[in-house]
Amino acid sequence: MKTKAQKVLEEYMLFNIRKTDMSSEKTTMSTHLYGTMVIALAMDSEFKLSNDFSDLLKKILLGVQDYDSKNDILMLKYEIMEYALSKELSRTSNIEEVYENTKKLFGSRSDSKCKNVIKFFKHNMVLHEKKRSGWDSKHFDVSGKVETVSDHVYSTMKLAQAINKHYNLDVNIDKVLKMLLVHEFGEILIGDITPFDNVTVEEKESIEHKAFKNVVSMLSNREELYNLMIEFDEHTTKESKFAYMCDKLEAPLQAKVYFDKGRFKELNEYTNNIVLTNPEIKKFIKNGASNAYQIWYFYNIGLIDDEIYKDVILTSKYTNTNLKKAYR
Repeated sequence: MKTKAQKVLEEYMLFNIRKTDMSSEKTTMSTHLYGTMVIALAMDSEFKLSNDFSDLLKKILLGVQDYDSKNDILMLKYEIMEYALSKELSRTSNIEEVYENTKKLFGSRSDSKCKNVIKFFKHNMVLHEKKRSGWDSKHFDVSGKVETVSDHVYSTMKLAQAINKHYNLDVNIDKVLKMLLVHEFGEILIGDITPFDNVTVEEKESIEHKAFKNVVSMLSNREELYNLMIEFDEHTTKESKFAYMCDKLEAPLQAKVYFDKGRFKELNEYTNNIVLTNPEIKKFIKNGASNAYQIWYFYNIGLIDDEIYKDVILTSKYTNTNLKKAYR
């Protein structure tokens, strides 16, 4: 019989493949679904078209329509909008022009609010392209195509669903999912800052909070979203602690996927890796960490004092994450 952690990892591996499955010529399935959720969030802020936004968000995360409810129709509509807006914004950055070419998709609604939705989506397109810093040439220089920030956000949300289901947690999962959806908005303006980039936690939070306010400034529910982000960073409530855990847990799990695919260099092959200059990392290597994944493992296993967190990381260490087929 599979353990709870094994079941979580099985789901994680299935949905992780959406980071490489292509929804279009340039976009992964996970990035497309992230973009669809961003549009849903903005449309909910400005027009409240869904009576149950949490249900809509879960349907988009699943990526499958049943066409038997209003939210199924909205999901399809927002997916089409994501494709259309992505195409237009890749051609021009002029919001007025994009709106004129996509106006029919918005229906007879306030022009100014529709343009705000487009502006917000345009901001978030940055995360479609922004690579996670841990895998870049200054860090672990993972070979081939690596995940973007939007891929990562999608994975944290799927991970939260899987853990909540298999460990039967007492949390408001709807709030957790919304919190995870917005938690990287600040990186649109400041980039993905790692613990090895000589920026303190306090400095990072300060500039990230200012960036977040800028990103959501055009939305009617900006205060609600800002408060969610503050709650996430403080991680004192049940929901924020769980969301924070999922965010931190996703990175070592992705590292294991890259390791199992042979995409890390040998430690002695790195010439520009700022992580390896860190005193704590040097201790891990001295104590036996012999490859990039083991460094990720040793660094993250003690990061959060939580039984579920440690259970999933420890189980992942002995799990082969190479799968050939995606969920969808």
